Amino acid sequence: MLATCAGDGVVCIWDLEHEDTILNRLLGHKGDVHAVRFTPDGTRLCSSGADGTVSIWDVQSGVSLRTIKAHTGTVRALDISSDGSRLVSGSQDGVIRMWSLSSYEVIGRPLPHNHRVSSLCFTPRRSQILSGSSDGAIYLWDTFQRKRVMVFMHRSEVNCVKFSPVRSEFLSASNDGQIFIWDTTMRLLKVLQHDNKVLSAAFSPDGTRIVSSTSAGNILLWGVKDGRPVAAYVGDYI
Repeated sequence: MLATCAGDGVVCIWDLEHEDTILNRLLGHKGDVHAVRFTPDGTRLCSSGADGTVSIWDVQSGVSLRTIKAHTGTVRALDISSDGSRLVSGSQDGVIRMWSLSSYEVIGRPLPHNHRVSSLCFTPRRSQILSGSSDGAIYLWDTFQRKRVMVFMHRSEVNCVKFSPVRSEFLSASNDGQIFIWDTTMRLLKVLQHDNKVLSAAFSPDGTRIVSSTSAGNILLWGVKDGRPVAAYVGDYI
């Protein structure tokens, strides 16, 4: 299955085995929907958008299980822990909140950014999260002690942060046209240079490749070891 979101407030769940088949249209958001995430078991979908809410849906039926008024601003970033127990949300109000996916209640006090939060991900340890913001800052948080552990920097807004599935490394992608590959000691390992803003990026399951997309509509595949492009698809402006 694939979930997509758009500016019409609709979330669509697609059947990838049957071309152009929509399994469910999820209606409920007011305004743009900015992020969607499946739970690890695939039974629920979380979505967030310009209305400041986070919605949790039953994937099979398309029924809304809960709508949380999570933030006072647009919620651009979501992630779910690998065990499916927690959800983290980040907003243009400059706040990160963590939620229980069993009770749908907030967990602990909010984590403050100096600017709007644009990207989030859990680390493999689950006790830490990475967040990126509009001022180019990336924070590594200890969610138990509710404090920042480390700070990393880009020159412009950070659109994506992702941890490697196999190593203690993570990537950050920014409007400055660069993907940085870091280790968790704040050491910069590689720089993948693009000609345009980098909107999203992800590691391959074996951690040897990175795929990225840009504001020019291009999709690039990179080798992690040497930091060189392996393949490119030139598309239309996004």
